[in-house]
Amino acid sequence: MAEAIAHAFRGGKLMIWREDELMEIHGWPDPWARRKVARAAWERFDPAFPLVVPYRPSRRKKGSCGTQMQLSLGDTPVKSRAEERRRAFAGFRFSLPKDVARRLEPFRSLQWRLLVGCALSDCFVELLGSNPVLAYFWAGRMAACPRDGRVFDVAGTMPQRALAEELMLPGSKSGVKLMRKVFVPALSRMTAPNLQRLLCNEETRMRCQHLPRINTGIINLLAQPGLASWTAPNLLNEVAEAKDELFRSPTAERLEDHRRLWRQLGDERLRTFTSREELREDHQRIVARYHDREREREAARREELARLARIARDPEAQRREREARAAARLREPFPEPPVPGMQTIEPLRDEAALRQEGRAQHNCVGTYANRVRAGSHYIYRVTWPERATLSLVRGEAGTWLRGQCEIAHNRAAGAKTVQLVDQWLQDQQAIPGAGAGATA
Repeated sequence: MAEAIAHAFRGGKLMIWREDELMEIHGWPDPWARRKVARAAWERFDPAFPLVVPYRPSRRKKGSCGTQMQLSLGDTPVKSRAEERRRAFAGFRFSLPKDVARRLEPFRSLQWRLLVGCALSDCFVELLGSNPVLAYFWAGRMAACPRDGRVFDVAGTMPQRALAEELMLPGSKSGVKLMRKVFVPALSRMTAPNLQRLLCNEETRMRCQHLPRINTGIINLLAQPGLASWTAPNLLNEVAEAKDELFRSPTAERLEDHRRLWRQLGDERLRTFTSREELREDHQRIVARYHDREREREAARREELARLARIARDPEAQRREREARAAARLREPFPEPPVPGMQTIEPLRDEAALRQEGRAQHNCVGTYANRVRAGSHYIYRVTWPERATLSLVRGEAGTWLRGQCEIAHNRAAGAKTVQLVDQWLQDQQAIPGAGAGATA
């Protein structure tokens, strides 16, 4: 069960309660954060979760009154924990200068360091607006959040090409210009190394020159040479424009699954895909081939078991024992699901369930057993509003993010299904300032 969390914005401070822990976070003009556990003394800390989140006014019935000032006065009754959290984070946002809040909002990690930099250096505020990627990498290079404004002044006053070279990024004019195409919410500690590899490789930089933007899908696709060689320019344009590639990389994940299946089938030929649909169709064919091979192997295993049983002293007993051992391996339970299921979203708790789901939905989740055991993925069966297969991927700070959510034959699930999954994931995890669909 997720921890019970309460939120409030009082006296210029964002306050968060988590069972026996209290956090106080002050924003502008002197950012500081402290926390205490039970009766222990207060200690300073750097918040790792987003603090400046998009403001979405609550829906009011016609004829009701209220202003944004009520967010901090607290004179409007709070109807739900989600509404309480929304108001608290909105109050924190409105306590910051508008231009600073607007520039911090897209970032999903390192927000606290960037906020401290903005408070200490006007030059850094300008850098954050003109080239967010450089500002992010500058904040990320430090082991701890500095409190000396000169550290941020250096970044804000240095020519951007020189700053890029200082950060081990391409210092060319075209390289700095390309950084401005990066979809800022895609930046995270997980994607930053891939983005750095992409930017430092001349070939991948050239392939990005004509893309409308560089989102999570592009970053994770082009940063891996083994995947980039399978992509044609038109496919890259589709990935750059696709909404489902903003925060995740379904095409890169599918292509990696595709290559892995081809290798398991003994085929190492290079293929180039021109569209996401072509990749999906070819992936469906290879999944079918994989399942055909698995059925053949299963038939061969059964035949071998039968042969051994016939030559054994007690053939029937030998057969039962071998079948029991094989069934036990398939039924060996996975670790407990990271997010509790619900009536319409059911965790698949063993390898046999994964294989059954793969056969029923005509996908390759039957091959995900090792990933589940390793703790990087978990698979769920969605039964309403449509039949779908859902994968969760372990993200930063141990949070779990929505991976792929697809109906049979690897087709994308409908908007209603995705909305239900995101709401379930957000309600179960209850992470301050974070929601489903964050960076993977």
